[in-house]
Amino acid sequence: MVLNGKYLTFNSGASLDTSDNQIYVSGWGDSAGYTNLNLALGAQKADNAPMNTGVYPSSGDLEENQSNFTIYDWGFNGVNFVGFGAYPDTVTIVTITDTTVTGTFQGTCEAKYQDQIDPNLWHDSIMNVANGKFYLHK
Repeated sequence: MVLNGKYLTFNSGASLDTSDNQIYVSGWGDSAGYTNLNLALGAQKADNAPMNTGVYPSSGDLEENQSNFTIYDWGFNGVNFVGFGAYPDTVTIVTITDTTVTGTFQGTCEAKYQDQIDPNLWHDSIMNVANGKFYLHK
């Protein structure tokens, strides 16, 4: 994916969960300079029907197709970790076979985190994700 204009990958420590008619993927950033990032990406159907190809938007609460992804930054600005939740975002499942799931994702990830010196002060930070692609092989 492209994060704030820089290409990076999340191939390390990858895991995949397909239980309960969902796709949930996580992995560590392994591109130079991004090893402290973790990506968690999911798509599911509200009616618990089998997953199929299509668009899964984050704004789909109680809709048939729903998605979300979060980028976790460990040690961000002195904070132990900060989760950048993507909203709005879109996860698109392009192909599903018995052994492979492929798709794309994009969105704007935002985090609010507490100042380490003044606990009454909160900060906003944004990460823009474009051209995200995933290829999951069983």
